[in-house]
Amino acid sequence: MVRALNWGCGMAAEAATTRGSLKEAVVDTVSSWREMFTKGVMNNVLAGVTVAFVALPLNVALAMACGLPPAAGLMTGILAGVLCGFVGGAKLQISGPEVALAPLTFEIVSRFGVKGLFVATFLAGCFQFVFGALKLGRLVQALPRPVVGGFLAAVGVLVLDAQLPRLLGLSRDVRLLSDIAPHAALQSFQGTSLVLGVVVMVCFIFLPRLSPRVPGALIGLVLVSGAIFVTGAQMPTVGSVELTDFRIALPAFHDVDLKALVPEALALALLASIDSLMSAVSLDGVTKGPRHRSEQELMAQGLANVVSSLVGGMPVAGAVVRSMAAVQAGATTRLTSITHAAALLALLLVAGPLVATLPLTGLAGILVVVGYRLINWRELLFVWRLSRFEALAFVVTAVSILVGDFVEGVATGLVVALVHFVLQHRQLGLRSKQGAPIGSSLESTVIVEVQGAIFFASADQLDALTEHDPRHALVLDLRRVPLMDLTGAGALRSLIETLNAKKARVLLVGSNAEVSSLLKELGVIEMLCGKQIFDTIDAALQAAHDDASRAPPRSSPSGLTSVRGAA
Repeated sequence: MVRALNWGCGMAAEAATTRGSLKEAVVDTVSSWREMFTKGVMNNVLAGVTVAFVALPLNVALAMACGLPPAAGLMTGILAGVLCGFVGGAKLQISGPEVALAPLTFEIVSRFGVKGLFVATFLAGCFQFVFGALKLGRLVQALPRPVVGGFLAAVGVLVLDAQLPRLLGLSRDVRLLSDIAPHAALQSFQGTSLVLGVVVMVCFIFLPRLSPRVPGALIGLVLVSGAIFVTGAQMPTVGSVELTDFRIALPAFHDVDLKALVPEALALALLASIDSLMSAVSLDGVTKGPRHRSEQELMAQGLANVVSSLVGGMPVAGAVVRSMAAVQAGATTRLTSITHAAALLALLLVAGPLVATLPLTGLAGILVVVGYRLINWRELLFVWRLSRFEALAFVVTAVSILVGDFVEGVATGLVVALVHFVLQHRQLGLRSKQGAPIGSSLESTVIVEVQGAIFFASADQLDALTEHDPRHALVLDLRRVPLMDLTGAGALRSLIETLNAKKARVLLVGSNAEVSSLLKELGVIEMLCGKQIFDTIDAALQAAHDDASRAPPRSSPSGLTSVRGAA
């Protein structure tokens, strides 16, 4: 929350550096293109092939979970891998269909049809491009940790709700486990389906522990497919995997209710942005070299979503599972993402008939594992031990998403987090001490150290300084003020105006760049003694001494007026 407010105060300062940042991004991207052919080419090719085997079952499973043909997931992974691989802001990120987007994608398909999904994906891509152009990536990254945790937990629950019927072998008419009574589920339960799904889950969980290069999910699917073939068991499969339905065309905007679809598209853009940047941040923590560029990554993700909608694909995001698999397999350049896309295309063209025989229960087993991992119980327990209020934000976010929708859930969680922030930073620390005489008039200084954020909830506490004795110079030490909003700056300006009217000397020390910029915009600096913000208290005292030496003598002070509310 502090980072979000700081970001808002610093927008004006960042605008001046936009051109330089753009130039640096272009230079770095071109340099990373050269790296593809000069740095560990074979290692990155092998890493890309490894990731393709990890991505293949995930892409197919996610497409079918969203009510789309399996080829849609594969084509989306191919396009996203190439586009984001070339121009993304996180060079090792692997993009494609992502589990966090699956529940909302399924909801859009259910309400608006496949045509509605193409329109929503196109609009979401445009929104993401705008987010990147406006440098909103840092604001997305500033989302409170409990809110993000609650969001992911809700996604995990929704994924489990949708995939457990497939794992249990229930009828295809049963879309969600929550739609049927427990006794009805037990009556249609198929033990064979559950056993085969569990085999895939075990392979998915444990085989990669032997070596990161082992595609556990794919091996599990091959094993259960072989078992089904040998035994002749009748199990639902993926079915036809064809590219004949894909063509380049603008989404049918005239065939959908845009007024109802735009909020869904905005929610999709926000979720895809959050997911992509969270994955990029995770990659920063396990790789060496420059950190990702949030704005560039959002624009690349937006471009990928627009292109995906034009060819009949599904929504795109940075995928942390595939990205981590790439790093563990030895990825060091953008070539890994591009090779992964090429390998997916080869598998689609060559092994399409084999993909068609993959059992749905195996794909459901993969998504059940991924969905369960999204429900981070350790994170919730950690937050609970740290702060009950933040744990409440976690739970409220998750529950609000489950009973409402994603936008309402995240917004509700943010409100709870904001209330916690306000209560936590409501008290403003004011510590005062009397300094030495500064001039022939025997004036002394009062140094007040301000501790905490000066914002709308704490700004009124500056009123305690309005009774300051004008015969004493007042030095406000702002070095421990992390941020100041417009309300706080206005309160400080009013304080200085009041003291100036009493002929008091007011000096400021040590504000950070964002606070200084805000005070300058409001004309506060021109109202100060010395007309500047000093770097050190000694410099401020010297300025007060010089000003007192030039001023006519005043009567001796009767004593230091106490500062109400001072700590």
